Order: sequence, then C-alpha cells, then structure tokens
Amino acid sequence: MNRLKVGVVELLAHSVTTPLLRRRVIAPGTASVMPQAVAVWAEELGCEVHYAVWTAQEDLVRLLPDGLDVVFISAFTRASFVAYALSCSLRARGVVTVLGGPHAQSFAEHAREHFDYICQTTDRALIAGLLGAPERQARGVILSAKEGPTTLPSVAQRARFIEHCLQKGTHVLRLVPMLGSLGCPYTCSFCVDAPTRWQGLPVEPLIEDLRFIERRWGADTLVGWHDPNFGVRFDEYLGAIENSGTRLVHCAHMSLSLMSAANVRRLGKARFGLLGPGIESWFDFSDKSGRARLLGEAKVQHVAQALNVVQAEVQHIQTNMIVGLDTDQGDLPWELTKRLVELSPGIYPTYFLVTNFYNAPLSRELHASGRTLAMPFSLLDTNCFGNVRPLHYSPVELYDRLIGLYEFAYSWRAVLRRTRVTPGGWGKLVNFGRSVDEGRGFIDFHKRTRARLEEDRELRAFYEGEREAPPTSFMDEVKTQLGPYQELLPEALLSPERYAESFRASAEAAVLTLREPVAGAVPRERVAS
Repeated sequence: MNRLKVGVVELLAHSVTTPLLRRRVIAPGTASVMPQAVAVWAEELGCEVHYAVWTAQEDLVRLLPDGLDVVFISAFTRASFVAYALSCSLRARGVVTVLGGPHAQSFAEHAREHFDYICQTTDRALIAGLLGAPERQARGVILSAKEGPTTLPSVAQRARFIEHCLQKGTHVLRLVPMLGSLGCPYTCSFCVDAPTRWQGLPVEPLIEDLRFIERRWGADTLVGWHDPNFGVRFDEYLGAIENSGTRLVHCAHMSLSLMSAANVRRLGKARFGLLGPGIESWFDFSDKSGRARLLGEAKVQHVAQALNVVQAEVQHIQTNMIVGLDTDQGDLPWELTKRLVELSPGIYPTYFLVTNFYNAPLSRELHASGRTLAMPFSLLDTNCFGNVRPLHYSPVELYDRLIGLYEFAYSWRAVLRRTRVTPGGWGKLVNFGRSVDEGRGFIDFHKRTRARLEEDRELRAFYEGEREAPPTSFMDEVKTQLGPYQELLPEALLSPERYAESFRASAEAAVLTLREPVAGAVPRERVAS
C-alpha cells in the first residue's frame, strides 16, 4: 500500500493586498494549534506530511508540492474565498480537499460545494477515519466528533511546524500558539463557542511544553493562549505556568470575573503581557464581568475599577465591546462606552459590529428576523462590516455613532493619555502603535463607509434590507482582494445575485443544525468570583 501524501495549509491572510507589515510581522504569529495537531496526527498515522501557512507573501497554488493525495485547509471566514480557490485548484488535479477552522464551524453548508470534506469538532480518531479511505465527493461531507480532543500533541511534536511559521516572521515577534482548554463555560447567545461544553486539557504536559518553548526559542518568546476563556481553573493553569519556572510572556483572552486582585498579581508575576477581557454590552452578558446583576452605569463603574487593577500588572489590555445589539437604544450605550475610556484611560478598546456567523444560539433568531445580510465572506470583518441590520439604528445612524465613538476613543488626546498611563516600555509602544495604526485608521474607514451610504444606492439598499444581493462595489472589492486567484473560483461566486442565492440556501440549511448553549462543567473552581 502506497504511503499517503498529505498537505496541511493554514490561511493566515485573506487578501493579496494585505499590507507588508501584516504579512511579515503579524500574520505569521496568528497560526493555530489545531492545523499543527492534524499534521502531527497524520504523521503518526504513517502519512508523508507537508505543512505550510499562507501570509499573502507566497504563491497560493505553489504553496505545496505536486502529487499530494489529501490537503487539509484551515481558514477563518474572511479567508474562505481564498480557501475555495485553493481547493478548486487542487481538486482539478485530483486531490481530495478538507476544510477546517472557523469557516468550517460557521458556514459548513456553504463550503460543501467547494470541498470533499468539512471537519468541524475534530479529534485524532476523526482524522484517522478520514485518512483511512479519503475519496472525492460530489458534495462535501460534514464530519464532526462528539467532543473535542482530550489531549493534543506537545509543543515538541509540533516544533517543526511552529518553526515554519516563525521563519516567515521577524525575530522581534516570536509567538507560539497553545491551548489549555476548549469550549466556553458561559452561555452568551451571540458566542460561537457557547454551544461547546467547556473542557480542560491535562495541565501537567503544559509545564514541559513551556520549558521546551524557552529552551528552543528563548526567554521572552510570546505564548499565545488560544482558549476561548483562559484560566477557568485559574489555580491549575497559573500553577502550571509558575511551576514551569520559565520567563515567557503570555497573551490570553480571560473573563473579568476571574480577575480578583490576588489573581491579577499572579498574572503580573507570570508575565502576562496582553489580556483581552470581553465586556460585550452594558445591558447584557454581565456574568462575564463578575457581577451578574450590574447593568448600565453601575456596570461601567465596576468594569473600570477591575480594569484599572489589571492595568497595574498587565501592560496591554484589549477590551472587546459589541455595538448595535438589540439591547442598545438611543444615546446611552454609546455614552457609557465613552465613559469607560475616561475611567480606564490605559485600555485599548475594540468595537465589533453585530455579526451572525450561523454558529451561535442567537443565529436562529437573527435569521428568522430577516436581518442577516448576504455580506460577502471576504468583507466579513466585524470591526468594519457586520452582517446584521441593527434593530434600533438605521445604517447611517449606526455609522455616525460609530465614528463619534472612535473619534472619542482615538483622539490624539486619548492616544497620548493612553500611552502615558500604560506601564512599561513595551506596553506603551504597543498601545501607541495600535492606536495610531488601527484605532485612528478605523476613523477614516468608517467615514468612507458613511460617505458611500450616501453615494452608492445599491449599498444603501443592501444595508436597509431593500436589496438582497450585495452591491456591485462590494463584489469588486472581493475581486481586488483575490487578485489572480479569482480565476480559480466559479463565476457564480463573484456574481452579487448568485452569491446571495448561495448564501440564502446555505443559511436555511445551517439554522436546522444550530446547537443550544451548554454551560461548561467546571468542577474544581467557580467561574465567577
């Protein structure tokens, strides 16, 4: 029996127009654990494995060698058209293609026309079964394990794949992806992780993983924890970091409910350099901020106080807010969001537009209301374009308020104050750089979008629900992002009307498979303090 030749590709960019800084510095540091785990499992199963990432620096169709039998492609939704193009190219050469990653979790039904298999929840047994008899399929087969893996390959086993990513970047930013847990213990209706039961991975192997990282790539290497909520069993996971005796720098998404003063001091000593607490809304989801009954101004005061405690120990704090939720009406949500910037001037605030990824409990309601737009996947960046028409704001009003919020949060006064109060040189540099590049950049972007709403009748009709197909200008942007790779895609995918038809059909199928939120079992520690 011939040895199966397998390719594993992770798409870390979505456009050939990706700026050089993002290609060379940022993209290589965003690689994920699971594609590397799949590569390790395939090798253990006796396959010849070729692993690669695409950062928009490489020729997509020459990324892998010829003669492969199966290729796994991991993609977030903005990169899905690039994934479709690569798959079409490979399938034309007789290769069996498999989609994984966030797009497979969210829009599997849409992807079925472009892949032979779509892997959602994935473990070693699922990969073994697929590689046991991979076949071309007339329409993609969706595969999913009942639960995620109970263990993952060690950093030592993933080392050559990690090295591949690091070599594409710079020596300034060395980031190694890690996972300590899967799923989420909360049941927020908007969250794509809510239907996945929280599951902690074994803690002891993490100690050797961290020691290996320091030996191989040196102290001050960044460890990016990809857990939806890191540190749910706080003592266990912080204990593993402390017991490793390493001097690595850590980045993670954590709930404010875990950030007591004592815990924050431990985070500082463990060298957590970046934390991303989710606040989401002033009128909902308060269990994640530690006080389930607090709403409005009281929640702002509580959150600001907690963030300032964290700021004393952690240099860079990115807060995540969702704007345009159904609970938001009038001026108050926006004024409260500005109030947080005043009370916690050192935070780096991010604002996300409501987006329906068809993989959250709320997706069924959003679909039934008819407010989910057929936004081209390549443009579905929640910082720039959502795909849900707000209940209480017109498109023009939403962007007017969004522009006002960014102008307040990223005025030069706010940027300089943010830089001044941030502790440590590294934190000051990151806060200033991101504020100028990203934060102030969104002011100009949203102003251009606001102007287009006045000038482009198709765009205005699309946002207001009078037109189902995306505007021609949007599809032109998609073609620009794809560059020469647009020729690999079916013409219907780049037609506004045909794309809208395919999106609607896949959405109708997707809502039938939506799962309810599952509160994660956390037997040894309470989630909320």
